[in-house]
Amino acid sequence: FELKSANGRAVRLGDLLARGPVVIVWYQDSTSPYCRLVLRRYQDALPYIRNHKAELIAIGPSSQGAAQGMVRELGLKFDVLCDPANQVHSSSAWCTWPIVRSRWPQLTATR
Repeated sequence: FELKSANGRAVRLGDLLARGPVVIVWYQDSTSPYCRLVLRRYQDALPYIRNHKAELIAIGPSSQGAAQGMVRELGLKFDVLCDPANQVHSSSAWCTWPIVRSRWPQLTATR
């Protein structure tokens, strides 16, 4: 897939994967206190992620302007991609850690 980042740059998942692993974080709303908290925690983890030669991106339904404001306010140093119609999220069977952990606790111990 290809989406625009908060700064308007086109970002292709294939290009990122060509360079190495990619951590994708989904958020629901740029104004949600919970989503903002989670994105701040990922920002805190960014040095660890990059130390392991991985790239971090966040994808949400925000407009470019809302995403740009959130990136600026939170000081995010990773790409936040805009998917206003949720086309990427709804096009595949994506699974995130909190969902796996809460719905299938027996899977959390496996790596």
